[in-house]
Amino acid sequence: MSVPDDVSGAVVARKKRKGRPLSECKRTVTVSVRLSVLEAVALDEARGHRQRGAFLRELFVGQVPRPVPSINLDAWQALSRAASNLNQLSRHLNSGGAATAQEALSVLEDFRDRLIGMQQS
Repeated sequence: MSVPDDVSGAVVARKKRKGRPLSECKRTVTVSVRLSVLEAVALDEARGHRQRGAFLRELFVGQVPRPVPSINLDAWQALSRAASNLNQLSRHLNSGGAATAQEALSVLEDFRDRLIGMQQS
């Protein structure tokens, strides 16, 4: 299959503002597929939280991210909460806020404990 000349050299440009990059190779072609119920269930299990179309497109181009194993999901969520607390403290301090050394140490120790707990799992 040949690629038209106008899309083969597509260049991704950045908007002046933050956000998604602009692309000269926009997705304008729609592909429709019929699946059996069993195939649809298998697709839904494989795609996880991603949309069906996005998952199939990623699969086609070979960019499907590996899912987080369910065994590690609880540890991942706990680490995410600890990282969020650390980020909030950092943002507070960077914006001129004050915190005691004990508060900072407590957040850092919690984050460290969560990391060590993930390594031992």
